[in-house]
Amino acid sequence: MMALPAARRPWGRLAGWTFPSRWISLAAVLAGVMGFEGEVFSGDDPDAGRIAEWLRLPEESLGAAMGPGDFEGVIARAGGGDPKAQALAGRCQLVGIGGAIDLDAAVGWFRRAAEAGEPNGEVSLGKCYYYGTWVTQDFRCAEGWFRRAADEGHAHAQEYLGLLALRGAVSGRPDPGVAANWFARAADQGLPQSMHNLARLYSEGHGVGKDLDKAVGWYRRAAEQGFPPSQYNLGRMYAEGLGCPKDLRGAFRWYREAARQNFAPAAYNLGVMYENGIGIPANAREAARYYRDAAELGDPKAQYNLAVLLLNGQGVPPNAEEAVRWLRLSAAQNDAYAIRALEDLGAGRPREMSPIN
Repeated sequence: MMALPAARRPWGRLAGWTFPSRWISLAAVLAGVMGFEGEVFSGDDPDAGRIAEWLRLPEESLGAAMGPGDFEGVIARAGGGDPKAQALAGRCQLVGIGGAIDLDAAVGWFRRAAEAGEPNGEVSLGKCYYYGTWVTQDFRCAEGWFRRAADEGHAHAQEYLGLLALRGAVSGRPDPGVAANWFARAADQGLPQSMHNLARLYSEGHGVGKDLDKAVGWYRRAAEQGFPPSQYNLGRMYAEGLGCPKDLRGAFRWYREAARQNFAPAAYNLGVMYENGIGIPANAREAARYYRDAAELGDPKAQYNLAVLLLNGQGVPPNAEEAVRWLRLSAAQNDAYAIRALEDLGAGRPREMSPIN
């Protein structure tokens, strides 16, 4: 299969800069800019139907939390009525520390801790009901447990009450004003997820007055804590000059920080910047590297763009077989560019192709 020549690209204009038309998506397309759907809003999907990471801790963190003694000692204290040990025992049994994973036992320990008024137990049991993990999903019950912990100042409980309010999961009517209040309380305690979500509300004026300066400030605080969605959104704000002076180098910096933590939209945007020389010198090899990073994380636009570079031998050795594999993966996610490319290639009519930007 011959390499496909690059096409003459459609061009659009953005605030004094000339970009390929899909570069405008850098600020808009991935999540409707400020909409409450998409990858750049922080909050687990309660309908995911999986064992969620919210209930897990790395083994080393659990080991440190247990303090002196071992798992048997934790179980002994839990069985003796220590609520903190009960909450910890539940976390341990989720990851199989001290024995096989036992989800039913974990929920049982959470319930005992919660009923004794232990905030971590209340939050963990609330999350079980929020996600419907090992219990019947019940947002009202989740809200009750979160509220008990939130009233004691538990930041994660306040965050989840904000998510419930934002989605109207209990009342049936989304209430961004209530959500903003809960996010603010958790953000003031340093929780980056809530800083991020509060920034999203300020950026669109949902539940609070629209204030891009405050949005940038909260994104920056969360980004400096290493929270990838905020690093990405802060980069987007710099790229567009929203709430701050336009700064493409600043955008590049924050996209790179998020990409280092495997945040696919940021890696994709870095590929776009390198491929088109936007704010940095053009570098096809670096573009291909970042497109590959995002493609391997499942981003369909990056999969398509990487395929184009592979077909054309831009920044990578030409490899038609690998290119078709990436096109198929992108098309499987209903990417229209990839679907059309496969149709054309399959029909033996190679057309001019250029990466989506």
